[in-house]
Amino acid sequence: MGPRMASQGRDALPAAHSSRPRRAGAGGAPSARHPTQGQYGLLRSAKEYSMAMRTLGQRRKWRQALALLPEMQGRTVKADRIAYNVAISACEKGKQWAQALQLLEDVGAARIPPDEVTFNSLISACGAGGQWARVLHLLEQMRWQQVPPSTYSYNAAISAMDRGHRWQWSICLLEQVHREALEPDAITYGATVSACEEHWELALWFLKEMRSRGLAPTVVTYGAAVNACDTGRRWELALELVAEMRRQHVAPNAVVVGVAVSACGRARQWQRSLCLAAEMWDSKIRPTAFAFAAVVSACEKGLQRR
Repeated sequence: MGPRMASQGRDALPAAHSSRPRRAGAGGAPSARHPTQGQYGLLRSAKEYSMAMRTLGQRRKWRQALALLPEMQGRTVKADRIAYNVAISACEKGKQWAQALQLLEDVGAARIPPDEVTFNSLISACGAGGQWARVLHLLEQMRWQQVPPSTYSYNAAISAMDRGHRWQWSICLLEQVHREALEPDAITYGATVSACEEHWELALWFLKEMRSRGLAPTVVTYGAAVNACDTGRRWELALELVAEMRRQHVAPNAVVVGVAVSACGRARQWQRSLCLAAEMWDSKIRPTAFAFAAVVSACEKGLQRR
């Protein structure tokens, strides 16, 4: 489905580390005595506890959210799958991947079968924490427990590979999406393009494939492709992408233009850098400090050639 470079990542599934994450009560989340009585009133059901945990999670108060689980047990309110999913989601938002994995063990101990929501939150939490090997392990665990991964699951996993600079695995996961007859979306391809930052040929390949499937690249996807061209010293392709964005009515932002200016500056194309900067100001795009620095650097290199 693309360049053969993707096969480099299929050799073996990295084993997740076997070390057990620490329990929330053992240095993670402090034990709180009825933390919700004053703010939420007396909680009596699993649904009410889940709603309170969701609110706390959205506010990034993961410790308080996790403290409600032992409180439920103390009040003989049985935590259901929704309650655990909400707690895991709170850990995801709080970037607490170890606590999220501990909750997965608690789910198993409670004989509650995890569902796709459970695993998706875990994958996102581990991905945000740079735990790309654990993400791959979680995908395998989904299959073991007969929970088919969805496009959303793979999107989160590919994004994790991008953060972990594992571009081969990003491509492998995209291929797996096709093999499982799932429909990749703009997020799937955007994350894959971003993962191929150091391989401009691959980045442009997947951008082209994305368009061939009728998926419209976003400014973020174009930005990732422009960045790949900058990394690969392909300034002319970076300019073509910026021009294509305008043709497709995708307004380049200051970050994209700044990277294109940088690409031209590296190639000592200072006139083109100035043209891009002028277009940015004419479009009323507020330039970033990086864009200013890129223009200055390009002009300095242009003067050195004289």
